[in-house]
Amino acid sequence: MQSHTKIGIFFSKKINQLRIDKNLSLEKAGNLIGIPMVELYKYEKLKLSPTLSIMEKIAKAYNVSLESLYDEEKEEIVAYKLLIRAFLEIENYSGYPIIILFETILDKQEYLRGLWIEAYFIKINGEIIIEVIKEKQSLPYQIIKWQDYMKYKAIKLNPQKKVKKNNKDYEKSFGYYEPCSEKFDILLEKYGLKVKEGEKIPLRCLGIDEDTQLTKKDVEFLGERLL
Repeated sequence: MQSHTKIGIFFSKKINQLRIDKNLSLEKAGNLIGIPMVELYKYEKLKLSPTLSIMEKIAKAYNVSLESLYDEEKEEIVAYKLLIRAFLEIENYSGYPIIILFETILDKQEYLRGLWIEAYFIKINGEIIIEVIKEKQSLPYQIIKWQDYMKYKAIKLNPQKKVKKNNKDYEKSFGYYEPCSEKFDILLEKYGLKVKEGEKIPLRCLGIDEDTQLTKKDVEFLGERLL
C-alpha cells in the first residue's frame, strides 16, 4: 500500500480544486499542463507522486505559485467562539441551580484581553429572550430567542448525580447536566419568576466550557448560526 504524506494529500486536493475552480475537464486540464489525462487523474487521486518538474508545470498552467501547491497557508485567527455557562440566580430557592449554556463570538483582541460578557433574561413585547452584553454596555450585541434552536441550550444541573468515565464513577466539579426543554417563560415561571415587560433577570456567567479559534472565513460561515 502506498504511503501518503501530508504534502502529497494537500497537493492532490489542491490541484483537484484548482481544476474545478477553472471549470476544466481532466482532458482539457491535461492538455493545458502538457501531460496525459490519465496521469493527471492519478495525481488528483493520490495514485501517483509528482516530481518537481510536474509540479512546476501545473503551477505554470494554473498560474499559481509553486509553494501554494504543497504548503498550506495558515489563516489568521481573528475571533473565538465561546460556549458560556451561566447561572440563573433565584432568591429563596434551595433546589438544584439552573444553568443556561449559550454560544457567542468575541474578536481576538477582546478574547485575549479577557473581556467578559453579561447576560440576562428580559421580556420585550411579551416575549422572554436572553440578551448578551459586553462589560456593562447598554446595548446588547446578541439576542437569543426560544425559537432560535441553534442558538441556545437550557439545562438543569444536578450536582449529586454521578456519571461514568473509563468505567469509573466520579462526580464532576459542576455536576451532571440534564436536558431541560421548557420554553423560557415556562422555565422561569416554574421557579416562581414572573417577568414583567422590560424587567431583567440576571444570569451570572460562571465560565467558558469551550473555546474555538475562528478564521475570517469561519466567522463569515457561522454568521448567526450559533447554539
